[in-house]
Amino acid sequence: MDSVYVGFENGAWLQVRRIGELNDEQRERLRATPGANIAINLVRPTPSGELPMRRIFEDQQGNEVGQLDLWKYGYDARKRPWYRETMKADRPLVSSPYLAFSIGAPVITVSAPLRGKVPGVIAADLKLDTFSDFVQAQRPGEHGIVLIFDSTGSLIAHPNFAQFVVDAMTHPSQPQLPNIKEINSGVVAAVLRRSHGRDHYDGSIRDDQGRDYLFRVAKFTLGEQYNANILLLAAQEDFVQGVRRLQFTGLILAIIAGAAFIPVVWIFGSGMSRSLKEHNGRGRQAPDSWPRPIPRRSRHASRKFTNLAVR
Repeated sequence: MDSVYVGFENGAWLQVRRIGELNDEQRERLRATPGANIAINLVRPTPSGELPMRRIFEDQQGNEVGQLDLWKYGYDARKRPWYRETMKADRPLVSSPYLAFSIGAPVITVSAPLRGKVPGVIAADLKLDTFSDFVQAQRPGEHGIVLIFDSTGSLIAHPNFAQFVVDAMTHPSQPQLPNIKEINSGVVAAVLRRSHGRDHYDGSIRDDQGRDYLFRVAKFTLGEQYNANILLLAAQEDFVQGVRRLQFTGLILAIIAGAAFIPVVWIFGSGMSRSLKEHNGRGRQAPDSWPRPIPRRSRHASRKFTNLAVR
């Protein structure tokens, strides 16, 4: 999980993000302090309607190691798709892949309405390059390949996901995010052509180097009205127990993929809502002299988010 955050109807926004695993370019975009492991972003609306943001950096032990005040950051949670679409649907949602506002990395967002007296949306981001590395580590055999893509063809996991993202960001002719349609050669493309979009398909295939593979394509659900497909390829030389074991591996990976999107924040939503009510009320009444030291109770709410985000 990359970050956990909550947005409110008055424009207040609180996010806790893990930054220890970000690359140098992404840390530079955040202007992260050396040694910082956590970034806490807090937008508190002023009476004039402006949305300045304070970013606090903490090390792994929770000690504050830096702080930025960004008066014209330009982030209004109420205008972001994760907020608007969740409020409109009034139910939990899983987004399609998109580029995160602050770090420019592909993510998927799990979101849910925040119930109670403080209307808003609580959400969590899954960083897809990190998730893709995790999925590949579970691949079937030394020469195995795992792909996960959604119903629009957007890639969620791929062995070369990071390179696809670099190509998409540096070549104007490429789509903004990697898509399964870009894979038009090799054994993966051959399997996808054979499957003809079927929900379930398995068999065997030989690549250009003469290596024999077992494969399985299956559809699974990530959330209401959001489906994805998983493609597993296992070299027969690595995979001596045949299709039954491949089916078992496919089931495990589908569960892993689904579990990665389970919004654990929903379980804690009501408790965090209570902790954040006072923060939201203070945000409504923030004077023009903001920024000022964050109230202890607001920092306590931030700490709760920190503890959740790093689990």
